[in-house]
Amino acid sequence: MKAALISKLEEGNCTKNITVVDDVQKPTRKPKELLIKVLAVATSVGDCHVKSGRCSLVLNPKMPYIPGQDFCGLVEECDEKSAFKVGDIVLANQEDVDKGAIAEYAVASETHCIQKPLSMNPETCAASLWGVTAQMAVDKARIKAGKTRVLVLGGAGAVGYMTIQFLKARGSAYIATTSTQNEMLLKLGADKVIDYTKEDWWTIREFKNEPFDIIIDTVGGGNHFRKASESGVLKKCMNGGNFIAVVGDDPKPVIKSVWSILKLLFIILGRPIWTLMIFWIVPKYTAFVCLPDAKMLRRLVKEIEEQNLKTILDPRCAPYFEFTTEGVQKAFELQESGHAHGKVVIQVAKL
Repeated sequence: MKAALISKLEEGNCTKNITVVDDVQKPTRKPKELLIKVLAVATSVGDCHVKSGRCSLVLNPKMPYIPGQDFCGLVEECDEKSAFKVGDIVLANQEDVDKGAIAEYAVASETHCIQKPLSMNPETCAASLWGVTAQMAVDKARIKAGKTRVLVLGGAGAVGYMTIQFLKARGSAYIATTSTQNEMLLKLGADKVIDYTKEDWWTIREFKNEPFDIIIDTVGGGNHFRKASESGVLKKCMNGGNFIAVVGDDPKPVIKSVWSILKLLFIILGRPIWTLMIFWIVPKYTAFVCLPDAKMLRRLVKEIEEQNLKTILDPRCAPYFEFTTEGVQKAFELQESGHAHGKVVIQVAKL
């Protein structure tokens, strides 16, 4: 079958090791798995973490491997007593980094698949999956309708633009965000867009005079928690202030040793405890890991449809990249740039 292969793990925005070939063996499914004819794949930060080799202690696929974890496709084979049937169109998340979906066929566990909603085409369906992370972040914000003020760092990214829509749907009183995409984010529900190339959000007098209840960081790095805490733009924990880290201190984490895992766990588990111990000095710090399953995907799709939320594809995809070596390389170049506006999608086959 035709598939994209990565032949070498290499850090940096390097795509020369990605090629599309037509002689890869078609995968075979196990019980409780689906064999799926792939229609569209959305690239993700997770794909870039694997490809870079930075997290090789825990993400170390056998070379060469097929990338792509979030996809939409047509069920070709399933168990006799499966909840799905041949011909169903499904949204799927591939949890095994060795068995990606930028290929004509892929397999996925039934526990990580749901029926494609009628309101979405395969491309927007594949692109919507990272909305689970945005939904989880907004859940942790515990929005009080008409009262909660929120700042979203990185509003135009794959998680950021969905976060803004969830916040608006749940009645946030005021939503500010950092981005260069002013018009797009105002249409999605933001009240104010700060151009981060011209202004630092932690220095804005308006925000210091009326601090935020919540900051949701979808960018990471930049000492954002310290800047939020020391500048006074986010309320202290005792007053309800909560810094929710979708991305941690390092947006490109290195996990190549046990020590690096312990360091990461300290941030995820230790910092929230530390901020609660000095709740009168700093905001609360919340970190989480999102591992989507079918239940979470169903809840995501339900809220997207009920609230008529939009799935945005980066306009540079026009509207999606082709399933060729050049197309896949361009998709990864855009994803790895860190400046995608919405999701990056590759169309593998037409429905």
